[in-house]
Amino acid sequence: MTGRSISFVLWLCQKPATVQQLKTAPLFSAPSSTPGLANVGRQLGALPPNYVCVSAWNQKGDSPVAIQTYPLGGGSQRRQAKATAALRSCGSHSDMIETPFPTLYWLTCPHINRAIFHLEHRGYISKIQAQICEDNTLSQALLDCHLEYARIRWNSLSPQHQRILLQAETGYGKGTTLRRIREILQFSGISGTNLTRHSNQIHDNERFVPPVKCLHTHYAHYRSQLQNHQISPPLASSEVRGRTSQEPYLINPVGELVHQLLQRDYPGLLL
Repeated sequence: MTGRSISFVLWLCQKPATVQQLKTAPLFSAPSSTPGLANVGRQLGALPPNYVCVSAWNQKGDSPVAIQTYPLGGGSQRRQAKATAALRSCGSHSDMIETPFPTLYWLTCPHINRAIFHLEHRGYISKIQAQICEDNTLSQALLDCHLEYARIRWNSLSPQHQRILLQAETGYGKGTTLRRIREILQFSGISGTNLTRHSNQIHDNERFVPPVKCLHTHYAHYRSQLQNHQISPPLASSEVRGRTSQEPYLINPVGELVHQLLQRDYPGLLL
């Protein structure tokens, strides 16, 4: 984390932050914020309203692969309008809560997106799921990644937004919408995987293999992990590390498998 980011975190602990303020202090280092903004806008057609920073760059370092988003205030205008209408009856401070956006890391590179779409079309979601299920180390690493993803997403919220969501009423009625948003942002993993539904298995150390829903989100998470730990993506590898929470850092095993498939099947693709 850069000195500027550390200063921002200290400031954040003292003063509530808005989405716009969060956008000015990336949690990940990037070559330059201005090229990042321009490139992301070109890749997606428009800069997302909850854009925070580029979380992963390609191997040449000149184009974004993934971005980090703020967990509120994203999505289409229709989705935002629907969420606003639902929140109007939620009581005090609910007007400060915007549309939940659980996708913390968003894959933006159109070329990688297209290649992964073809992998999914060829059945690699179920193939990777089967490979993860057969390996206890990989399945544990994937679960750890889901838990880490949920933790980072929740911790990236401003203290003010956390307080509002934590104070949601426990009964039915006006607090239901806020409570649902809190559960999404605090307890869902990658691709919206519902961890609360399996909380008893997780807490009792029963074997639980999270479902693989979307290769795009796993790959965005994997590349962002590498960027965060300042690890260069491997040029070629047949080994899946599957690091667990007991080791210095986590690596998303689904994202790593996808990376190997991209290297094998799309050798001319700049990753």
